[in-house]
Amino acid sequence: MRAEAIAANPSLIGFVTEIRRAQLGLAAKRCGLSDTEAKSLADDGVAFFLHERSNFTVPDEAMDIMDKLASRYPMVAITNGNVDCDRLGLTPLFDCVLQAGPDGAAKPDLALFAKHNLT
Repeated sequence: MRAEAIAANPSLIGFVTEIRRAQLGLAAKRCGLSDTEAKSLADDGVAFFLHERSNFTVPDEAMDIMDKLASRYPMVAITNGNVDCDRLGLTPLFDCVLQAGPDGAAKPDLALFAKHNLT
């Protein structure tokens, strides 16, 4: 269904969350839901996933190490996923947080690295 969703809307490439939303919508339609019901189910499913995706605590030891690194080096987070760095308290540790999709093409494409002059 991932390939089918992308074939139907190639602009989804690199947008992990939106591909997931499209897949859920396709699955819901195949189960007999109307377009409106399928959209609602897909939106609810993505909201649940996004909440649970960041439903953890970064260990204090890891935060301490990253804080020490951030005090000495510029740090940039580049992700193909959709962890909520703000919710996890990670954003202040990074000079920049870049996410595939909204900020550029997914890794291994160099677009996100070039965006912050990391190439």
